[in-house]
Amino acid sequence: MPASRIIETHVQWTLEFTWARNITCKQYKKQGRKNAFLANLYVALVSGVLSIFSPTFAVFAVLRTLTGSTVPSNFQMPYIITVEQVGSKQRAWLVCISFTLWTLGACCLALTAFVTRHWSTLGLVTTLPIAAFFTYRSFLKPSPRYLMAQGRYEETSEVLKIIAERNGKKVPKGLLSRLQEIAEKDKPQNENDREVSAITFFKYPQLRKKFLIVTLNWSAIAVAYFGLTLNATNLGKNDFLNFFLLSAVELPAFPLALLLMEKIGRRWSTTIFVLLTGTACLIPSFLAKDMGSSAFAISMIGKFGSAAAFTVIYQQAAELYPTPVRALGMGIGSVVSYVAVICMPYVCYLGIYNKAIPFLIIGAMCVSAGLIAPLVPETVRKTLPQTIKDSEEFGLGKGCFPCCGYEEGKDDNDPENAEGAA
Repeated sequence: MPASRIIETHVQWTLEFTWARNITCKQYKKQGRKNAFLANLYVALVSGVLSIFSPTFAVFAVLRTLTGSTVPSNFQMPYIITVEQVGSKQRAWLVCISFTLWTLGACCLALTAFVTRHWSTLGLVTTLPIAAFFTYRSFLKPSPRYLMAQGRYEETSEVLKIIAERNGKKVPKGLLSRLQEIAEKDKPQNENDREVSAITFFKYPQLRKKFLIVTLNWSAIAVAYFGLTLNATNLGKNDFLNFFLLSAVELPAFPLALLLMEKIGRRWSTTIFVLLTGTACLIPSFLAKDMGSSAFAISMIGKFGSAAAFTVIYQQAAELYPTPVRALGMGIGSVVSYVAVICMPYVCYLGIYNKAIPFLIIGAMCVSAGLIAPLVPETVRKTLPQTIKDSEEFGLGKGCFPCCGYEEGKDDNDPENAEGAA
């Protein structure tokens, strides 16, 4: 495929992602996380299969747009649902498992494309398995945090009882009345929390600071991750093998990210991995006159660092944003990051003239973002903020460099802090 066609295809794909986030954030609000997830699965399955049998290119383009628009949502929705239902000790494991499965899928995609060698066969093989996910309806329960935020206390109580029964735990007496007490205490703030939009992130100073820093780092990580993947066509040799290796190198990144997230916290893990990606791209670009021998090694190190950073930033964003705007904040993060990624096909195209150019641009963005990453509060083993008020108070009075670790605080696995965990 000509390089110009690759650029056009990638830009279209990126715009689909951006458009999808605007629609999906509204689905979260109106339908709830579970129903929005199932609706997106249905759209992906139907449009994906129909696109293979499209009579014209115009019909194919429309259907593939619908299919592509569901990809980021179908990754984020189940993650948000589950992260709101587990304790702080399990949240890091959850994101690690999610990204490991993503990477295994990418490795299988390279092998599948190599074996099938035809777009229609590849389309069927990658689309039909979506049907299996509809079995989730029978055992995937709505998020208790979402139900609480919507004032649906009886449903929250029922879901918590089911979760407790499946985990072999006893249901506390007076659960419903306790939930209502918690809601009544936060009622004045919750009323304001129900009317949220993108502007909400700029109304409150602490939330604004966290949002801007997280989104800037998210964008830099996305540019590195997808930019290095797209730049595989400039590395020579076999494109299928390059894609497979650049995917497989992510697998050891996830357990390392998990270890560091728990040992030194989220923000310092983000800082380390983003700066690792940036320096890996910058230093060899300045030192090596001929990038031919080092370009692939740089790509492998950068992909390793960006994959680990992606793991941490997802976890960090989910823990920093309060429940009413958690899905919206992560959605906007995806939108902004993919808008930045739009430029990467053109940047990678410049690699035809000088292989160092893509690495220099990616490295500069990552180093700049990594330097401001420590300015957000640490979230490891902390209660997820339930309201915007909680988010504004979270992290106040904490320094940026408390022994390069995390501050001690309330653990949402602590029985004394059960109200915050509810």
